[in-house]
Amino acid sequence: RNLFSNLVSLNELNLNTNEIDKIDAGVFSDLKNLVYISLNRNQLKICNKDLFKNLLNLNTVYLEDNQIEHIEENCFNNENSMNLIDTISLRNNRLKIVEEFYFKNLNKLKYLYLDKNEIRILSSNLFNKLFNLEYLY
Repeated sequence: RNLFSNLVSLNELNLNTNEIDKIDAGVFSDLKNLVYISLNRNQLKICNKDLFKNLLNLNTVYLEDNQIEHIEENCFNNENSMNLIDTISLRNNRLKIVEEFYFKNLNKLKYLYLDKNEIRILSSNLFNKLFNLEYLY
């Protein structure tokens, strides 16, 4: 049984300033009405595949001030649905490489915060399909 399975009406989830260092894939999958999630100021190192799976209404993701070094494919992506995410903040983490697949199929993405990382390599096709991106920090 999922940790959040009874919170079907939840719109916003703020778990800022804890010591969370790992979140299992799909732990949020029952939060069908979730629009906003903030996991700032934790100890996360990886954004796991399917972390935000089935969050069909999700539009804002904050992962600032963690220790994220890697984002697995499909971390932000809902494979079988239109993705509504328009804001992702990965500000102040430990990303060194930003791969094209990190933001794959995020057609609505407008705001992307990558500042205060340790970025050395940006994939050459990183922004090719982010047609709606308006702000890149």
